[in-house]
Amino acid sequence: RRVRDRTARHRPARLGGDEFALLLPRLTGDQTAQLLEDVAAQLNAPGETLPPFAVGVAPVTDVTSLERVLALADAAMYEDKEHQRAQAGRDTRLGASVEEFTSRLEQLETPQEVLEEGLGMARDMLGFQGSSYLERQGDAFVLTHLDGEVPAPMRGALGQPFTGRRGLTAEVIEHSATRWSNDYPAEPHVLTPWLEAGLKSILLVPVRYGGRLMGVISLLHFGTWRVVTPQARRLTEALASRLGHTFEQQAALEHLRHTVQGGLLALGAALEERDLETAGHTARVVTLSEQLGARLGLGETALHALQQGASLHDIGKLAIPDAILLKPGPLDAQEWEVMQHHAARGHDIAHRLQGLLPATLDVIRHHHEHWDGSGYPDRLRGEEIPLAARIFAVCDVYDALTHPRPYKEAWPHERAVAEIRARRGTQFDPRVVDTFLTLIEAQRAAQAGPAPQVTGVPDQPLSGS
Repeated sequence: RRVRDRTARHRPARLGGDEFALLLPRLTGDQTAQLLEDVAAQLNAPGETLPPFAVGVAPVTDVTSLERVLALADAAMYEDKEHQRAQAGRDTRLGASVEEFTSRLEQLETPQEVLEEGLGMARDMLGFQGSSYLERQGDAFVLTHLDGEVPAPMRGALGQPFTGRRGLTAEVIEHSATRWSNDYPAEPHVLTPWLEAGLKSILLVPVRYGGRLMGVISLLHFGTWRVVTPQARRLTEALASRLGHTFEQQAALEHLRHTVQGGLLALGAALEERDLETAGHTARVVTLSEQLGARLGLGETALHALQQGASLHDIGKLAIPDAILLKPGPLDAQEWEVMQHHAARGHDIAHRLQGLLPATLDVIRHHHEHWDGSGYPDRLRGEEIPLAARIFAVCDVYDALTHPRPYKEAWPHERAVAEIRARRGTQFDPRVVDTFLTLIEAQRAAQAGPAPQVTGVPDQPLSGS
């Protein structure tokens, strides 16, 4: 009411909620500022307890569209409101919004999830049309993600490096700081393709981890102006912080993975020595299992678990007495029963090791299960046996057959393959066997290379010496 009374002759109009628009023809900037100061003084009189009064001003010219003027005035009003909250220490509403948003982001664990889900969520919450991500690749920044209602001409930039030396994006890259524009066409340095696509408003936020700039998140609005509010900046900066954190987690996990895998291979090699297995057995079955798993379509996490399980598959033999483990001849029934416990004992030992995936434990426990249910320790049948264990079982037996042991000579490849094929559907998963045979023959063909061209062969066979 007080605003209306003080500005009645200028005909204020309600835009919606508690926002009003006021056209002030023929007033200078100083006169406009004085008018608004008078209104604010009345509202902030001693003894009054009223909601915050924030204002935003935008100049009007003959060629200025009303939509643009309202958007710029709206942006200025939000900046004023943010300033008042900061001074009064009453930013609780905004803080709660950021807290709620970051809480949702915490559920996203990989950079891919943050970009595909989190960035889209932020874009929709804040009312922008498009979103993008520039990813650091060496010394360049490449547009690797573009989503939302983005005009077709801009989509041609996907996969291309950013080459601009001036403008908002260049400033973000140079200073690693947030930049935005409520009126992109009015910026002193613009990207022509973006301008031609109708870009009107943009928010750019740096993504950092380890003290280094790793990328730039952008929220985009075309055709009409979209106010880049302080809340929009805070929410997007929270998103960028989460993305940087997932990059950091990913790097740490990759380092840990290499470190753990090196330790597991060393432990596997130590187990080889105790079991009198051929040197290199662990490294060979790890490699072969990983190759076979990839052929069968396992994802990155499943392949990593298979790799761990292959490294530790016989850790349970630590609990087997040397008299049984190192016996040169056949085991009797009682000794064989003890030996069969090594898979379950291995599972129990490995379960106490931190950082092992559940599928890793499956390989250790179940790599002696048989497709027909006659294996051990749990007599699982068919697809009850975890796939990783089925994959490893074939690789383990093939390597054992084709390399010497204290109780046998190494079998030739052809004999080992025939044995595995004979156990297809009884000991081994038929699909795994078929894929394994295709893999192993392809590897042997690649190692052999093209057949040599032989000339001058006599009609009669040569006799030996």
